[in-house]
Order: sequence, then C-alpha cells, then structure tokens
Amino acid sequence: MNIKRIFLGMAGVIATMAMFTACSQNEAEDIAPIGKSNVISLTSSMETMRAANELQTNAINTSVKVGAFGVSGSATITNGNNNEYTVESTGSLTATNEMAWPSNTSAKVNIYAYAPYQSNWAYNSANAFAVNTDQSSNANYLASDLLYAKATDQSQTTEAIALNFTHKLSRINVTIKKGEDASAVTLNGAKVYITNTYTATTLNPSTGALAEAPSTAADILIGTLSAEPTATGTTLYGITIPQAIAAATKLVKVTTTDKVYVAKLGSATTLEGGKSYNFTATIGTSTEATLTLGSVTLTGWGDATDLGSATMEEVISYEIGDYVLTDGTFMKASAYDTASAEDKAKVAGIIFSKEVSTIDAAAGYNAYAVGLSRKKQSFTTNTDYPDQMCTPLLGTSFADAFADLDGRTRTSQMLTSSYYNALDENGKAAFIGNLSWYTKTVSANASGWFLPSFGQLMRILNLGGASITSSSITVESSTAEVTCLDATQEATVVEALLAKITAAGGANDVFKKGNIDYASSSENGSANNTGHSGKIWGLKIKAANNDANWNGLTVGRHYSRGTTQYSVVPCIAVTLPTE
Repeated sequence: MNIKRIFLGMAGVIATMAMFTACSQNEAEDIAPIGKSNVISLTSSMETMRAANELQTNAINTSVKVGAFGVSGSATITNGNNNEYTVESTGSLTATNEMAWPSNTSAKVNIYAYAPYQSNWAYNSANAFAVNTDQSSNANYLASDLLYAKATDQSQTTEAIALNFTHKLSRINVTIKKGEDASAVTLNGAKVYITNTYTATTLNPSTGALAEAPSTAADILIGTLSAEPTATGTTLYGITIPQAIAAATKLVKVTTTDKVYVAKLGSATTLEGGKSYNFTATIGTSTEATLTLGSVTLTGWGDATDLGSATMEEVISYEIGDYVLTDGTFMKASAYDTASAEDKAKVAGIIFSKEVSTIDAAAGYNAYAVGLSRKKQSFTTNTDYPDQMCTPLLGTSFADAFADLDGRTRTSQMLTSSYYNALDENGKAAFIGNLSWYTKTVSANASGWFLPSFGQLMRILNLGGASITSSSITVESSTAEVTCLDATQEATVVEALLAKITAAGGANDVFKKGNIDYASSSENGSANNTGHSGKIWGLKIKAANNDANWNGLTVGRHYSRGTTQYSVVPCIAVTLPTE
C-alpha cells in the first residue's frame, strides 16, 4: 500500500472545524511511496512565532510540544497512544516514532491533538492540567495555554487533514496605566497578578470536555513591569481556568515596593474557555485608584462580552507596632501624630504578633494586639480550683509554654466554667479572666479581649525588642524565677514597651519596674491540680527598692492560682486586611 500523509495545521484559533474531503482509493493508489510504508506524517502549515508580549494568539509556538492520539474504532493505532511531536520553524511536526495507518485500508481514523504535551495523559480519561501560578516567563505562560483539536472519521488519504486548534482556557489581559495624578508614583518593578481564581482543570482528549478540578484559589503572577507604563498603557497576559467568579471578588492585584492595589469584580462573572478579557488598571496617588473592565476582544479567543466596571483600591499592609481602632479599622503608627483627635481616641491596642494559633487562624484571625492599660485581678477569692479553670499544657518546658498562643480559647474556658458562673457579681468582677474593665471595645474584625497565654506574653516583650525564641530559656525548677533576657536588654525592653504604649495614648504604667507580676492563662501542671498546687506560667518585672534599682525581667512556671492579685494586660485577636 502506498504511504499516506496527514497534515495537522493550526489554521487560526477558531471554534468551528473546517470540512475536509478525503481522496478516493484510486487517487491514493496513484501516489508514489515516500520513505517507510504505511506511515502517517504530521505537519503544520501555519507560522508558529508570535509577538513577544502576546504569545500563541492563533498559532502554536515552536517551543511547545504537541501530543496526539490516533484511534481506529476503540483502539489506538501504532504509535497513536499520546505520541509526542515537535513544532518546527517550517511548520512541520516531527516525532521520533511516527503513527501508522491501520492495515485494514477501509478503517477510519480519529485524530485527537492537544498542547502542551503531557507524558502521562490517556486517550479516554479526565487528565489533570494546571496553569502556572508564575506566568511571568514565556515558558510558563505557554505551559499554561491548553490547546485542543480533533478530526474524526478520516479515511486513508494523501490529502492534508487539517486540525483547527482552540484555546480551552480563559485569558485575562491586564493593561496598567498611570493616572494624571500619578507622576510621582513609581511603577517600574511593580508586579501584576490575577488573584483568587482556581488553577486546576481536567481534559478528556476523546471528547474535548473540560472540567474544573478541585483546587484552592491562588494568585497568578503574570508579569513584572520592567519600565514605567507607556502613554497607552502596558499590557500583560495571563491564563486562568474557565470558572464562575462571585461579585466583589478581588480579581486583579498590583504591588509596588510600598503599596498594594486590588480590584474587586463589580458583578458575578463566568470566564469562558476560548475567550479573552480586557482589564485596564489606572493607578493614581489617592488611596482609591480606578480600574476599568473593558470588553472581551476577538483576538483569537472568542466572542465579546461586557463585564462592566470596578474600582481599584489600595491595600495598606499593617505590621507589628501598628494600631487597631475601636471601629475595627487600623492605623499605621507613623500616622498617629497627624491623625485627628477623634481618631487618636479610637486607638484600642497595638499589634504585637502576626503569628497566631491554629484555632485563631481557623476563626479568621491573623494577628494579635495588646491593650493600653493593665489592672490587678485575682484568679479567685477561693482556694478551690476545679479542672475546667485552665486547660493544662501538654508539656512543662519553656518551649511548650512559648508555643502556647491559645489565650482566647483558655479565657473562654474559664468564663464558661461552672465555677466562674457560680461566683457572685463581685467575685466575677475580680476574676482574672474577666476583662470587661477594659472598655476599648473593638466593634469589628476582632475577638473579645482575653487573658494572654504565656506565649502571647512573651511576644509582647518581643514588641519591645526582646527577641525571645522557643529556645531562649531553660526553666529547670517548678518554683524558681529565671531571668529571661540578657542583662543589657532587660531595662531597654521594658522602656521600649512603655514608650510604645504611651505613644498610642496608653497608660504610663502598663509595663514598668516595681516587682509587678503579670499573669497568663497557660497552666503548668496536671488536669487534677487544685488549690495552691495549681501553677501557671507568669512574668515578673523586678526592681530592688521598688523603682530605684533595676533588678531583672524574670519568668517562671510557679505562680499559684491563689488569692494573690496579678497584673493583667488584655489581648485581642484581629483580622488585618489582606491582599
């Protein structure tokens, strides 16, 4: 039998397959043999190189490998099981092992092709595919652009069997511009992201069916600006999975060296496969910059769809040392001096940690703040301590106590215990877990105030520059106090803490020298400890002769849950705005 040749061409990324006519058997027999007998040769008749910034709009790039399945009936033909092809600059497709026609010359063949090639894909399976979360390089962008084509019921022929590939995923084109008021804004080096979209899907080559696969929404880096945007804007391109996106989803993010801008989708939108979506982000110097969502264009990606408009807002990054306000918003510490008297009065606490417990993270919190005053409280006026007063630590080392960030949970257990609820009103008011005396209520984005755990108490010291870690201290005895800082740090840490508290409008005695004992909610002991044998971890700021001579900052696990009063510093879990 004479050799037959199949041509695979990407003749433009269009949704409609071209109609093809096979040669008759008599015509095929008139062709002279070329090379090996019975070989199916694949070639592309289209140019393959695209413009640098807009890759693979309607032709396969030469750096991309193509995979092809050749199927006759229910079986793959010789070398038809996911055969790999290289795209040559001439447009031809070459393979190490070439597909061959069936020996039955009347048998029809179906060709299913896709790109980029995946070595583990199967013909009639939902094969996993994911876009890159860093598409800032050409290679990663092309590896994310899933293409598909098929030609079915093909008779053995020497005529070209063309395949029109389609883009299976969605493309978002983000154009970055500078507003008239942004001459002083530096965008050179800014990173541009598509955010909060799913990144995984599946493709069945036998049907071309695409399905969204389970995945976590992620940010996709689509590029870094290497210069200031041009007058008409600089456009970057990113590939994402076709999917429904809810209204108010933060869809686009631009980060500069000191600012983050995000754009929320104005209304619910469904991104469709094979379509391209235009976004124009105009950055200004105000805290709100405009984002215009344009119309879908036809650049080889499908029909136009109007998405409406949205606004791009600056996201301020709040760090340790910044403030939480009573209305649930936040203030940079650097903005306090120029803030209004009304806003200054709203400061309720200072952020001291962005490391939170597993429980608090699950509840949506991502930081802790410390209040601006302290008060002496008692664990109780009774020497009987039922099991539910505190939840003991799993271990008794300093590292165990330092790792404990569950002050909110432990305080809640105290206040819901049968013991606490049996106290009279005076007993409840004096109880160490009752922080209702701290009246700086935060109305949103925050938990209620709680007694800090020992780990949280140590991180408050770190707010003053202590740099305490889990391995900083060894506490050998259950009764001894242990110095927790190097002698050169002790006084400066306490002074730094006091300076931060007073700078935020807080009391001038929250942290000071004077043999002051600070309690935590971290218990050291077994679940059955009662009376004075029930111990907690605590902190003491010591001074000989009261305030006259500095005498150290100590910790211990020996503090009894007795009638002695301890100083309490309130803490709160908050939800800082994120990108």
